[in-house]
Amino acid sequence: MKWRKDYPGIDIFRMIAAILVIGIHTWPFADFGEIPELLFTRTIARIAVPFFFMASGFFLFGKGDEKGRFGFFKKTSILYGVSILLYLPVNIYSGYFKEPSLFYNIIKDLIFDGTFYHLWYLPASILGMGMVFLMVRGLGMKGGLWISLILYCIGLFGDSYYGWIEQVGFIKKIYDGIFVITDYTRNGLFFAPIFFLTGGMIARQKWKWQRNKCMFFFFLFLACMIGESLLLHQWEIPKFDSMYIFLLPCMIFLFQWLIVIRGKSRRSFRLLSMLVYLIHPMIIILVRGGAKVTKLEKVLVENHLIHFFVVTIVSLGVSIGIEKIFSLKGVKNNDNPLWKHGESLGRN
Repeated sequence: MKWRKDYPGIDIFRMIAAILVIGIHTWPFADFGEIPELLFTRTIARIAVPFFFMASGFFLFGKGDEKGRFGFFKKTSILYGVSILLYLPVNIYSGYFKEPSLFYNIIKDLIFDGTFYHLWYLPASILGMGMVFLMVRGLGMKGGLWISLILYCIGLFGDSYYGWIEQVGFIKKIYDGIFVITDYTRNGLFFAPIFFLTGGMIARQKWKWQRNKCMFFFFLFLACMIGESLLLHQWEIPKFDSMYIFLLPCMIFLFQWLIVIRGKSRRSFRLLSMLVYLIHPMIIILVRGGAKVTKLEKVLVENHLIHFFVVTIVSLGVSIGIEKIFSLKGVKNNDNPLWKHGESLGRN
């Protein structure tokens, strides 16, 4: 595929994905019944994080820049360290460091689960991309794809399809062992590699799908994923609900659709989406605290849809403010570690 400088479709969807993540953590449709909440929060919004993984794979593998790939680990590690420090006061307040088996939990969280509930994405990026680099070097893209598919299937049975293996004694024991090491199979080992690789393979393909076909197949597989989710939850099979069979084809055609969109680049969205992703749990805490002080909990917290909009608006406002502060201080994009990481997730 001919490499372009700008991909506005990817830039725009970054912001959409970041807002979907806020939705996952605020349950905007919970007051409308179980089905609307399930459809949005635990099904449709699940396309957000795989999109971020695919965007990274697309830009890191698309240009064949080995130096840029290794730079990804440095930038992501720095960002992870900063994020850990940002949420450290919350961890202390919540009693995280008073939990039993503290050292073990810290190691597990640093490698797999993240030290705060949304930070799992960063160690998953480091571990997942590391695995992909090794697989591609040793087995090539196709070989790595097969290994990643196997890992994803293993992850499925520890997530949305757990009920199918729960009654099979020896298999359940294997998954019990996995859950000693990590709380979820939605992590850098089982979940992330397949999306990094498919993003990279799309970047290297020599042809493009037509926009209308991409849209058709995206919505077709999204509908299939919704049906899959409804059936699984009706049968009470999921342990968690981050991984679906139809999520993968859904993401492939979504990404194919996004890369054929032309127009002006939205470069600032790369940094803003990352900031929104990182700070929104802190905004949730502040909104809940502010609502308690002002006696507005019924409006700002208990009404989930309003809570979602308030958290989204404040998160966007704070993120824009942070970006403006960097601009006012004359911090050049290339010297700003936050921007550089945003670029590594946007185009490298």
